[in-house]
Amino acid sequence: MRQTNYLRETAYAGLIREGRLPLGDGHEFRIERLYVKGEGAEEIRLSWWKNGVMMMRPMDATEDALLNLFNNGIRAGVFTPRFRQRLKQLL
Repeated sequence: MRQTNYLRETAYAGLIREGRLPLGDGHEFRIERLYVKGEGAEEIRLSWWKNGVMMMRPMDATEDALLNLFNNGIRAGVFTPRFRQRLKQLL
């Protein structure tokens, strides 16, 4: 099992980094880098939260909101330099 200092930890995963986009009214989008224990791998999660609780429904975002969320994730270190370089090549 990977050992690190997580921002938060559950039986499912440890939160390594996160970017947040507050939407008002207690809603926010999050982009998170997680260490998923059962998989033994780091993964990216996009999620929608209401009053501090993750909603079990899809996150529907405008393109502007999605770009802002990715920007917050980049600044928070959610994405590795390798991923950022590969994304740049795609664009």
